[in-house]
Parts: sequence; C-alpha cells; structure tokens
Amino acid sequence: MNQFAVVTENLTKIYKLYNSPSDRLKETFNLFKKKYHHNFYALNNISLKIEKGKTVGIVGRNGAGKSTLLKILTGVLTPSSGSYHINGKISSLLELGAGFNFDLTGLENIYFNGAVLGYTKKEMEEKIDDIIKFAEIGEFIHQKVKTYSSGMFVRLAFSVAISINPDILIVDEALSVGDELFQRKCFSRIRELKKKGTTIIIVSHGTDILVQLCDEVMLLDNGELLLQGKPKYVIGKYQKLLYADPEKKEILKNEILNSTIQSDIQTEKNEDNINAPISYPKHRSESFFDPLLVSKSSQSYTPNGCHIYDLKLTTLDGKQVNHLVGREKYLFRYKVKFDHEIFNARFGMLIKNITGIELGGKTTDHPDQGLKTVKKNEIYEICFCFQCFLLPGTYFINAGVGGKINGRDTILHRILDALAFKVVMQEKELQTLMIDFNIEHKINSLKNEESV
Repeated sequence: MNQFAVVTENLTKIYKLYNSPSDRLKETFNLFKKKYHHNFYALNNISLKIEKGKTVGIVGRNGAGKSTLLKILTGVLTPSSGSYHINGKISSLLELGAGFNFDLTGLENIYFNGAVLGYTKKEMEEKIDDIIKFAEIGEFIHQKVKTYSSGMFVRLAFSVAISINPDILIVDEALSVGDELFQRKCFSRIRELKKKGTTIIIVSHGTDILVQLCDEVMLLDNGELLLQGKPKYVIGKYQKLLYADPEKKEILKNEILNSTIQSDIQTEKNEDNINAPISYPKHRSESFFDPLLVSKSSQSYTPNGCHIYDLKLTTLDGKQVNHLVGREKYLFRYKVKFDHEIFNARFGMLIKNITGIELGGKTTDHPDQGLKTVKKNEIYEICFCFQCFLLPGTYFINAGVGGKINGRDTILHRILDALAFKVVMQEKELQTLMIDFNIEHKINSLKNEESV
C-alpha cells in the first residue's frame, strides 16, 4: 500500500432528504420509527487507488459527487460507510474561503492555516515572505479577509496551500476564479510540484487542462465511479455522456461501466475524439529550452555574461501591441547587452499557452544563424517575425540567450513568461486556426545604443 497516496474502499456518503422541515420533526419524535425521508447517495461504494506522484483529474456532471469525495479525503466530511486512507501530508484548496477566519487579517490567516496544518509560528515565519509575494494582494494582507474579493481569496488560499510542500495537493475548481496571469502562475507552480513528485488531485470543468496536466482522469456520475484511465479516453467518454440524449444516458452509462478500456481504445482509434489534444510541432532545441522548467510569470534567471531588456511585441511597421489579430504577422523583439566576450551566441523565443504547454518557437542554433563572436559591451536587437496562427486566448513568450563563455557552453540569460499577449479574431472570422510557426529572425547590431 506504500505506493499509493490515496486508497478508498466502498466509500459511501448518504444524505437524508425531507420534503419539508415538518417531516424532519415528525421522524424525530415518531415512536414507531416511521421514515419521512429518502436517501440521497452523494457517493455510492467508491473504491479507487491513486499512486504516489500521479496527477489525477476528476470529471463529472454537476452533482456527480466530485466535491463530496474531495471533502471526505480532506476530512471536512465523514463518510456514511466505507473507508479511506491518506498516505502523506495533505493540502487542499476547496470552495472559496474554506479554512479562513473572516474576522482575521490575511496575515493572521496565514499563521492560522499553518497552525491547523501542524506548523509552528517559527516555521511559518520562514515561509511568510514567499506566501505574500506569490499572493500579490499588496497592502490587503493586513486587512480582514471579509473585505477581500473572490480573486484575493484564491490568491492567498492557493499561496498558503502550496507553501507547505504537501505530499498531496487537492484543488477543486478554485483556480477558475483568478485572472489569467495568476492562473498561469498557479499552473506553473502545479507543474513544479508535479515534477517534485507531489500527488495532485484536481477537479476542473476545463477538460483541455486535465488532458495537459493529468496522468489519469476519473469519471464520476450520480455518486458512482464509472471509469478511471488515460485522460483523453476518459474525457471522451465523459463528453459523450454529457451530451447524450436523456433517454440514452443510462444505456451509455452502463456501456461505460461494462466496457474494458483496452477494447474501447482500440475501437476509438477510428472515431473522432472531440477533446483530442493538438500535436504541436517543435521548432526549438531541446537543450536550449527545458520543457519541464516552468516558473512564476516574468521570472528572470540571473544574467551570466549578458542581459536581456526592452522586450516588446510590435507590428511589422513598429507599433507596439499586446492584442494580436489572427493570421497577421508580428515581431517579437528584445535587446541584449553582452558583459563578456562570447562565442557562438544564439538566441531564442518560445510561445506557451496559459497552462504552460509549449506551442512553438525558434532558436538560432545553426552556426550561420547566431553570432560567432561578440565583444564585451556590444548590444544587439533580436527580431523574430511570426505569423499569428493561434486560437483566441492568452499566451506567454519566453526569451533566452546562450553561448560559450570561458570555453563553456551555457545559457547566458533567460526570462520565462517575459510577455503576455492576447489573440483576438477579426470580425466574422471563423475560429478554426491551427498552430503553424514559420518564424524568421534578424539580428541587428546597436552600436549607438546607450549603455544600460
């Protein structure tokens, strides 16, 4: 059992439902024990196993039992029958404001939550600066949380939840409240925890997010666990169930329960999967951009031989923009000042979506594309021209410079999520664009640039 972070056996949660408050009183004082209620099974004999280090998503229609399951696993609710075992320290982000004392300040709530999780004040003091920095709520950290907006709640709650380095992190739809920039930070941090081996359980109606993040997905319906398997396969079944005609739902549900994953996967190879992820082309060097290396928005690594500055997106005629129109061409530009003599200097850019999935980019890895020799204090502007074949949404760009310094090949400077931009469609444009990066680049020497 040590290889599993979560194990449940026949987990059941029953609520007594009454037609009126008077029926509850009648049942309470009835000498003959007559029942005036009917049972509602929020969970019905749920047995599952989640391996340590796995990221598992949970999908299902409203009322399927997703939140009830998570509340039992976090100790908020007790099951009516069955058992569950948690192997490790657990941290959770459930409904908005859960675990907060509304009459305490944000700062006081950080210590309060830490104490609930078993941390001393001294231990929380070591984490406090990182928590406040990540939450980004400014002076409101000293205000009572009852004055907070929903976004502030999520920022502080998520920051506290991830600060304790949990063995198991549980997130229930709360991230949908935050703005896009904060969501990007959260997904980056989730990926960091995933890389460290944290077990993550996440509920989201954004099925594309689950395909990108999860190793497995579980499908719940009316309190029953219908299916547990690969994200793409399970979500395909979920969407068929979600949009099926009412009279066919039970038939489809029984088919899902009685089918085997192996035979259905073989069958679905010839079917359209409405949630299949796009297979993005790779136009980058694996050695130059680490696909697992993610961080907070606009995080700059310590410069080592040069530094990047003055990053911007412009139209071809030089107008700076942060809203891009589909199918148009744009320039991603940044300047680089070299602090040392560099050999084989190369430059790169990478575009990612809000969850950190890499969509495409370019590096000047070929010897004829970069700069063979760069002298100290020289300044260059790097221009990448690309056509915006991206679907509407929010995206982020990385910038990086590599080269040889003192005979050693290294990354000289890199900025993750250096710029954020939105893609919009032209009026009456069909939203059917696909990813297709044909990125050109140009390197301009800036001899007259002022020293920075």
